[in-house]
Amino acid sequence: MAGGSASGGGGGGGGPSPEELKNKVFVGGLPLHVDKDGLKDFFSCFGPVTDAIVMMDMVQQRSRGFGFITFENLSGGAQKAIESQPINMFGKMVEVKLATPKGGRDGGGGHAGAPQNFHRKPVMATTSTGEFAGLASSYG
Repeated sequence: MAGGSASGGGGGGGGPSPEELKNKVFVGGLPLHVDKDGLKDFFSCFGPVTDAIVMMDMVQQRSRGFGFITFENLSGGAQKAIESQPINMFGKMVEVKLATPKGGRDGGGGHAGAPQNFHRKPVMATTSTGEFAGLASSYG
């Protein structure tokens, strides 16, 4: 079974397993010069890091100042990092907390900023007199 995938995954798009959720941390307040490799190297002192990502502003092509670290299963790296706070990373204090899935809310489809329970008010029919009177009624 060489080169197999992670056990229990199945690839159904259901998101991370409960074990994986315990291994992933959010890191906020990153120094802007820190990249993926720098983040991975810095946090490897807490345990084996399997993935690191620095969130980037795609328009300005620079760090948004936060990222995520995934530690190896059963390594306890995430818990060690959380318990080691406050953490000074290259002269800047960073916040470390257990990552939570983004899809925990209902939604995920477009319409940014639109209220979830949006209802239109009924349009009240009015009568008007004047140059455009009756024009709208002829179109339904």
